[in-house]
Amino acid sequence: MNTNNITKLAIALGFVMLSQSAFASCDSCKVVTRQEADQTRSAITSKITESTDTVVSTIQNAIGSATNMITKNASAIAQQQGNDRAAVSKAQTQEQTAIDAYRSVGSMQCGVTSTASSKPAVGNDKRDYDASRLPPALKHALDAAGQTSTPTAPPASPAVQQANLGVGACQAFAGTSTVRAQQCRAAGITPVDANPYVNADIDAATLFDGPQQPGNPSPMYSVPLSGQARDARNTYLSMLDDPTPPATPNSAAAATPQYRAYLGVWTHYEALMSLAARPAQEYDRWTTVDPQTADALQVMSQDPATATYLNTYFANHPNSSMSAGVSQEELMNIEVERRVGNPDWIKEMAAAEGTPLQKQMLMMTAYGLRVQFERLRTEKEIAVLLGQVLATNTNATLRKQVEALAAQTQNVGTNRIVTAR
Repeated sequence: MNTNNITKLAIALGFVMLSQSAFASCDSCKVVTRQEADQTRSAITSKITESTDTVVSTIQNAIGSATNMITKNASAIAQQQGNDRAAVSKAQTQEQTAIDAYRSVGSMQCGVTSTASSKPAVGNDKRDYDASRLPPALKHALDAAGQTSTPTAPPASPAVQQANLGVGACQAFAGTSTVRAQQCRAAGITPVDANPYVNADIDAATLFDGPQQPGNPSPMYSVPLSGQARDARNTYLSMLDDPTPPATPNSAAAATPQYRAYLGVWTHYEALMSLAARPAQEYDRWTTVDPQTADALQVMSQDPATATYLNTYFANHPNSSMSAGVSQEELMNIEVERRVGNPDWIKEMAAAEGTPLQKQMLMMTAYGLRVQFERLRTEKEIAVLLGQVLATNTNATLRKQVEALAAQTQNVGTNRIVTAR
């Protein structure tokens, strides 16, 4: 074998050996790469799993916290709603208790559900006077006008009735230093100050504010059932209620046709005048002491805030008495003012349970009651004025017919007497 062949063979053998070594190295390399890949895959999977668990845990914790917060808020809202319902229920219970107590007082006293529906036995067209406190001339005039509990027929001459009324009123109510007193003295009438409420018989305040004494204009929201203040109020009502009625024909004319016609027109006249006087009589009832209200005031005084208010109120209104009772008008005024006009009640309501809106609505309601009461009083005063408008119109129209028929009837009766003689 020549050298060239040996060389070629050696080269071939060397190539083969190098190829096997290379393949061995590649196989070893491939094995290492798979392990690393598996390890890397495992590490990534572990990281993903760990991250997923962390995210899930975080989400679960967030959901749990949100759920707890929602539950807590719902519980707080439910508790507040429960408190509001309890407060409303408590207020309704207290109000109903007061109403029941007030009604029970009325039922015990007069057999009605409320004293507000009862009426004192005054303010009608048959008024009682103490004759010892009134000048005789005034008492005769009021009796002749049919406005007392001892009515008499009016004098045949209207001038007699008018004179009795003028003289008696001067003596009782003119005072000593008024312009009216000077007019009375000029007519030869000496005022005797029979009543301390000067000019009460001609002063509208006697009805709307109560009889007033000179220099002491203190409101009298509850006029007593008797006494000089009652005499003053009754006299003013009588002055509004036709104190000088048409003359009545004498008995000699009673059998004539003219007298029957007179009676028909006179009946119509009296019906209208009674209607005209009705609002003033009702206002008198409303502002006259009702003894039954004393028990209602006692019920009110059981509330501490109201008790303080009542003590202050009656100290500032000496003409009113808690023990003797007040008028229905004054009781309504106290019922309103013991809330909106009472600082202690306002403080108590401000500190009570409830939302600011509820407290504002409460104050608006309390103030609204004051407005409604003032409106009621104004409406009653307007009714009195309308009654006097009716009286004025009736006197300007129908009274003339009554007086004309009375004169005709009187003339016929007089002629009959002369003929018989």
